[in-house]
Amino acid sequence: MINRTRRPLAATITAATALVAALVLTGCSSGGTAQGDAPSAEGRIVALLVDQTCDATPALTALSVKALDAAVGTAAASGGTFLGEAITTDEYQTGTFSVSKNFTSDRANDASREKDLAKQAEAFRVSDEAIDLTKGPKPKTACGSDLLNAVKAADRAFAETTGSGARAKDLVFVTNGLVIDDKKGGTNFVFDRITPTYTKRLIAAQSKKGLFPDLTGVNVHLVGLGLSDQNVPAEQVKAIEDFWSTYATTAGAKSVTPVRSGSQIALSQEAGE
Repeated sequence: MINRTRRPLAATITAATALVAALVLTGCSSGGTAQGDAPSAEGRIVALLVDQTCDATPALTALSVKALDAAVGTAAASGGTFLGEAITTDEYQTGTFSVSKNFTSDRANDASREKDLAKQAEAFRVSDEAIDLTKGPKPKTACGSDLLNAVKAADRAFAETTGSGARAKDLVFVTNGLVIDDKKGGTNFVFDRITPTYTKRLIAAQSKKGLFPDLTGVNVHLVGLGLSDQNVPAEQVKAIEDFWSTYATTAGAKSVTPVRSGSQIALSQEAGE
């Protein structure tokens, strides 16, 4: 499971600066964002956001594995970038994505380049950092996390990726979408009545706080909405889907696709889609 321990900002900046300096001086490159002379990816940016809070069901965890395969495969096939984050806490107001992997190949032949990128994708799928995104719910004393701020974190992750403005982008969000935060007595979509007016007010409140995301041009895939052990009625699942679709569309999403099964997780390979 990914470690979510928060450190003081000054210490974090100091440690990060030292790490970057060491990488540059040694000429090394991590598996994530390119360093030094390492080539930059130019294809799709695919961000995978996985809800691992304690109300995540085994079925949702299984979907996260399918989503990882689709996201990594799509990013790699285009010579692009994969971004990954697991939601295990509600501290996402200043959160960033912990996993970043560029897929690049200098093979001149198209067939050999495709084979090279596919090999990179397969190796990354079985890496510890990729598997950590799909291990399932992390035990907590209180369920729920701030899913809205997690989407804002995805917005920041896109913006901080090299050349993001001109690159095709996908956000694959694996969550039941219930937005439960018991510790703060917040929103609970299992019981709350979701109406267009309710949605508009929530979006306005997020905007006022500067927390509403910018998903301009992003293809959003909402995987597993309503998938809970709390017996969410079908009409409420539809309302939850409507809320998240409206939320993403209002944020500028190019497309929004609710996904309910692993076989439906399909990301376009077209550069402009």
